[in-house]
Parts: sequence; structure tokens; C-alpha cells
Amino acid sequence: MQLLNPVHIKELVHRFTLFMEKIFFPPKSSENLVRETSTASLKGGAEVPGSAGGSMFPLPDNCTDSFRKYHLIEASHSLRSKADEIIEDSQELEMLLKEFIDMVTDIQSQILRNHQIPSETDQDESSCDEEEEHWARMGLLNIQSLNNKVSKVRRFIVQNKLDVFLPTETWLDPSSADIVLSRALPGSFSFCHQSRGGRGQGVAIQYSNKFQGRKINIESMETFQCVALDLWHDKWDAPILLVNVYRPPKQKRVRFDKFLMEFEKLLNEILNYKNVLMTGDFNIHVDKVYNKWWPWEWLRWVIYKRRSPKKDFCLFLLKHGLDQDHVCEPTHKDGHILDLVITRNVQVSSFSVQNDRISDHYTVYFSARPDGKKKTCKKNKVQEPDDL
Repeated sequence: MQLLNPVHIKELVHRFTLFMEKIFFPPKSSENLVRETSTASLKGGAEVPGSAGGSMFPLPDNCTDSFRKYHLIEASHSLRSKADEIIEDSQELEMLLKEFIDMVTDIQSQILRNHQIPSETDQDESSCDEEEEHWARMGLLNIQSLNNKVSKVRRFIVQNKLDVFLPTETWLDPSSADIVLSRALPGSFSFCHQSRGGRGQGVAIQYSNKFQGRKINIESMETFQCVALDLWHDKWDAPILLVNVYRPPKQKRVRFDKFLMEFEKLLNEILNYKNVLMTGDFNIHVDKVYNKWWPWEWLRWVIYKRRSPKKDFCLFLLKHGLDQDHVCEPTHKDGHILDLVITRNVQVSSFSVQNDRISDHYTVYFSARPDGKKKTCKKNKVQEPDDL
């Protein structure tokens, strides 16, 4: 980690300056609305259009009261919306200050580490701590439009201490996707994405800069969307290939068979990668594959000479050496498992599913790192009498 990150500090100062300008220098339209409301509600007349000097003619008392009530209602709505803006801006300011405090705390810790001579016990403890830091904390969520959830997503990443966020259904337009994704990230994050525009489209990978990332170009598919990133950490022996996928729901059997063909084409493209982590919303009810209705599965095979799409998909993953039995809880409000974590030679742990009330999907939290020999903590050597 760099001791000082000028780019990060500059971005925080810039965002803080914009916030203060919004609070102390509101748009003139709000000022004019309040000014016009105060004058119009107290005058007992109305201006005649086109008259010289803007002459006024008296209005009946009941009309004056109606105009006064109307303007007061308009002023009330304006003040209420302004109060909502101030509340939202204050929450954003609170998040910015937390980011700044975290950055200062990291700097202080780095300074102390650089000027402190660790003992053998400290070295042993630090090796254990580093073992924990080798995991990447990740979150997977079908967000259903990132356009109107920029502040919420940025706060969500910071509060849950995510290293990698994997959103699907971003609904971003290709022309503005980079801007929206930049605004939805803490200052120390980067991203890659695929955006087609429109409802039910778009996937992205957002990752902390303590990891190195390189986008992998994948051939565009017709039945699903995906984005791939080669994720690397200095303490890892090998990188992880991250692939985030979104497949639209309610596809007919012919369309589903084409999906399996294109998905196999994707797997052939990444065949040379040893450590693979695939995530996303596949819109396949995998919770119904191994249930008590096995006789219906057998009857389907007898009549139609084929299995259900859910069963075919699970057998397809097994055929290619992929494991998807990680998510065991519903990830959608209707009680189905739609969002999957699929691995090959990747260790995953600390799984949890939580309803963060961002969309009708639930967030899948987990930690991941490349599969391999675990590093053990060093133990203090016990000195023998002969060594003294």
C-alpha cells in the first residue's frame, strides 16, 4: 500500500468541495421560488399581462386566499425537497469523512509499521494476520439499475468492507457507463464492465486497488452477458479469473439449449486458466434440482427423452469440473436460488446471504483466494539447553 495516494486525496477534497458548494450556494431557482412565493402570497392582486409597468388589479378576498394557499403549498413542497437533498448530501458527507478517517488510520498504521522493530512474537502474529488478509472479500448482487443507486452502492461497499463487488443488471448505457460506475465507487477502486443499455442488461466488476486487475476480452454472446477480469494479489501464487454473468429469465427450451452451447464456448475460451471464479444471476432455479420430485424428472426423461433445464445445467457444470454447491440459501424474494458462485481451483469461505433492500435480490457475501497450499503461521523456536 502506498503511504500517500495523492489521487485519492485530491478526489476526496474535490467531492467535499462540491458538497459544500451545494449546501452553501444553492441554485438560484430555489431562491427565486421562495422570493416569488413570499411576495405573491402577500399581495392582494394579480398582474395584467402586457400592461405598461405591470399594473395590478384587485382580486376578491376568496381568490387572494386561494392564491396564498397555493403558493404556500408550493413553498412547502420546495422546502421539503430541499430538506431531502440536504439529508442525502449529509449522508454522503458522512461517508466521505469515514473514507478520509480510514485513509488517515491506514497512513498512521503504515508509519508505525515502518518505524517499529518487530519482535519474534510480533512477526508470528503478523504472519497469521497476513494469512487472513490474503482472502478477497466479495459481494454478488443483482442490483436492478445502478443509475439511481450511486450513493447507496458506494456506501454499501464501504460499510461491508468489500474488496470486490459483482453487480448484475446494471442497466447502464454504454455512453455513460464509465461515469456512473466511477461515481458509484470509493476512491481506491477500479472497474470493468459490459453494458448494452436498457432494462435487464449490463454486468460489472468493481475491485479494490490493493488488487491488480486486467480485463479479459470475451466474445460477445447472444443468450447472456459477461465480463471477465484477471485478479491478482501480491501474496497469491497465481491470479483468479473472475467472470460475472447475467442470463435473462423465461427463456424457452430452444433458447436454453443455445445458452448451454454459448456457455460451453465461454468455458473453452477460459480453459487455459487454472483458477476460475464465476458469479452472476443465471435465472435458473437450482434449488429445485435435488428435491423430492425425482419421479417427475424420470417421467420427463421417459416422455421427452431429456431432462429439465435445471438438471441439464448442473450436469453441464459437473462435466466441466466446476463446483456450484456453494450458495445454499434463497437469493431472491420468491425463495429461489438464482445467484450462483461457481469455482474451479478456488477456495471460498464465509458464505452468507443477506437482504440489503437494494433490489428484490439478496446479496451473496463470501471470501475467495486461489486454491493451493496454505501458509502456516511461524511458531517461536524453543531454545534447547545446548543452544544456550
